[in-house]
Amino acid sequence: MPSETVNETNNPLKELRYKSDAGELILEDVGEIVVFLSLSFRSMVKWTAKKFGSGSSMIWYNIGKASASPLVEVLQKRKGVETQEELIKRLDSYATILGWGYVETTIFDSQEKKAVIRVTNSLLTRGKNEGLECHFLRGYLSGLYDMIFETHTFCEEALCKNMGANHCEFHVRTR
Repeated sequence: MPSETVNETNNPLKELRYKSDAGELILEDVGEIVVFLSLSFRSMVKWTAKKFGSGSSMIWYNIGKASASPLVEVLQKRKGVETQEELIKRLDSYATILGWGYVETTIFDSQEKKAVIRVTNSLLTRGKNEGLECHFLRGYLSGLYDMIFETHTFCEEALCKNMGANHCEFHVRTR
């Protein structure tokens, strides 16, 4: 994974503040941050899949979409300051540094309002999770691109490491 391509100036972790009296991690524009094991996250996804079957995919998609909101608010403030391409690089960098895997937008078309995002070492494909797809990441990316394209988007996973591909690949488009 080419870690040197992640832009350290776009590292939100540098802005984290720890309040020892409250036991809180705070990111100024976003609020409280909770860090937990990726294994815990994968366990929640597995449990939901067992409990709700195929319905769990929509549950996790919508949770992912809602989870993008705080980052969208932060990025929204940068829309007038940065070009769309710079905003995309920042988004890729944030998602990578925040632990979702190595995130890289390989195709971005603002006219057609579509994007292709490659995720290497996705949070949900680490370890032995055969059969799980990255529904949370699909929703998360859709939530972010709603802001970038200024319209409702849908994200589908075209390739998944858990299904035998070398990486996960997500296609975002308008609905």
